[in-house]
Amino acid sequence: MADEHPNPAPWDNAADASSDPQGGEWELLTSKLKAWWASEAPEQLWQQLRTPLQVLGWLLAGLLVLRLYGAVLTALGSFPLVPGLLELTGLVWLCRFAVLHLLHRKDRDQLFSNLNRSLAGRDQDA
Repeated sequence: MADEHPNPAPWDNAADASSDPQGGEWELLTSKLKAWWASEAPEQLWQQLRTPLQVLGWLLAGLLVLRLYGAVLTALGSFPLVPGLLELTGLVWLCRFAVLHLLHRKDRDQLFSNLNRSLAGRDQDA
């Protein structure tokens, strides 16, 4: 390995160093980047990374929505009477739903059949 790339003494290439001050590395790098960009490699890389990037984007968006939702609930909770009124509203809605859909057997059967139908439709879509 040492024989393949010997480390020459600085005085051996003094004339070469004065003629090419950058050494040509920049041109080599830009030519390789241009060749890579012109090939199909960027498109293949995008196809490979598309799904993980979408998943990551959806996770970040979900995290942002949850943070905003938490901030809104914290702000609402700081007002007097609002938490109690929201609990009362939820209790009234739950009682109304139970009376309309869960009290009679016919209504329960209809609710469960609607739920099963919507879940079966969702399974067929997936």
